[in-house]
Amino acid sequence: MFESIKEGLFITLSTLGLTILLEIFSISHVINFFRRGGKELYLKSIYYNLFNNLFLGTLSYAIFSYQFAVSIEKSFLYLTFEFLSLLLIQSLGYYFAHRLMHTNRFYYIHKFHHQYSDIIIPIAANSVTIYEYIFAYLTPFIIGIILIRPSKYSLKYAIYCVSVGNLFIHTPMFVEKPLKYFLSILPSYFVKPIDHFDHHRKVNKKFAAPILNIDRILENL
Repeated sequence: MFESIKEGLFITLSTLGLTILLEIFSISHVINFFRRGGKELYLKSIYYNLFNNLFLGTLSYAIFSYQFAVSIEKSFLYLTFEFLSLLLIQSLGYYFAHRLMHTNRFYYIHKFHHQYSDIIIPIAANSVTIYEYIFAYLTPFIIGIILIRPSKYSLKYAIYCVSVGNLFIHTPMFVEKPLKYFLSILPSYFVKPIDHFDHHRKVNKKFAAPILNIDRILENL
C-alpha cells in the first residue's frame, strides 16, 4: 500500500507541477483574470486543486490500484489494449457524468467550474467541487480499474494522458496562433482545446473531455 501511495502522490504532484508551468506560460491571461476581479475565485481554485489532487486523487489511486491493479508481466500489445480501454471508459464516463451535471437538478455540482467562462486558464482544469471531482473525475477511472484490472504501467500512463489532456484543453495558448492552427489538424475524434473553450463559453454544447470526442463519435453512430 505504501508504494501505491507514493505512486499516487507522484502522479498528483506531477499534475500540480504542470499546472504551475502552464500558468506561467499563461501569465498574461492570469493577470487579466485578476484585473477582472478573479482573486477570490483563484484562491478557491488553489484550494480545490490541492485538496482534490493531493488528497482525493492520491487516496483513490492508492486504494484502487492496490486492490485491483496487477504487477504481473504483460505483453506490450496487452498493455496498449488496457491503456486504450481505460481511456475509452474514462471518456464515456466523464461524458455522461458531464451531461448529467448540466441538467437543472445537478448543475450545482458543476457550477463552480463554469465560473471560468470568459477567461479560461490552466488552474481551471482541476477547479471543481469535491462532488464533481469524485463523480466525474475519479469514478470513471475507478470503474475502469475494477473492470480491466490493469497493470500499473497502463493505469499510470492513462492517468497521465487524461491529466495532461485536461490541462491542455484549459490552456489559452493552445487556442491562439500559431498552436491553434497546428492543433486543428487533429482528427475530429479527439477533443481539441478550442472545443472545450467553446463549451465554457456556450455551456450547453461539446461535453466531451479531455481525449476522445464522444460528441463527435455519437453523432456518427
